Amino acid sequence: MTALRTLDRRAILPGSALILITAVAWWVSSAQIDATRHRLVERRLRTAIDILREPAAAALSSTDARPAFLQDLANWGRVTGLRLTLILPNGSVLADTEVAQMPNLSDRPEVRAATEGRTHTEFRKSVMTGKDTLYVATPVEKHGVLMGTLRAATDATEIDGALAGFEQTLAVIALGCLGTGVLVGVVVGRRSRNAVVPGASESTRERIAA
Repeated sequence: MTALRTLDRRAILPGSALILITAVAWWVSSAQIDATRHRLVERRLRTAIDILREPAAAALSSTDARPAFLQDLANWGRVTGLRLTLILPNGSVLADTEVAQMPNLSDRPEVRAATEGRTHTEFRKSVMTGKDTLYVATPVEKHGVLMGTLRAATDATEIDGALAGFEQTLAVIALGCLGTGVLVGVVVGRRSRNAVVPGASESTRERIAA
């Protein structure tokens, strides 16, 4: 019986080890994918506000240039699918590409950071839309003077969609590894049970082979 228990443990170990390694690799990879998703989407938001920052400064400093810029802002919102917001230094919203009536945003963390001269990223549930949203806000300045804040945002569906194809491929690989682990355990178990144990009695051999 001792020999049988030893063989059973040896049969279980290879498959269990492969399953454990796969589970740990999946956990680490999932965490990395989530972090990479946020970085990719954040980079897209930053690119949008970097492109619009200079024209926004011109629009905020000249009422004549403002209508054309607000139209461009709306077009950018439609083309990119991003929610773009132009905010005055006091937190009042001059334009938002999704919400017509906006409250004062001076208390929002990303807007506060922008008024202090810093580009800031924030992820939270939007009070206006009710969606989990990633925000990036940057100060709009001209000759070192703060003219306002430009903010870009997108909801969690875009973040979840980023790298979705890669995640599906990883899931298939993980399932394949798990299946291999189970198969290895079964095959090794059968071979161990069918093996002849030196010094074992005939009845022990028969129990192992059963």
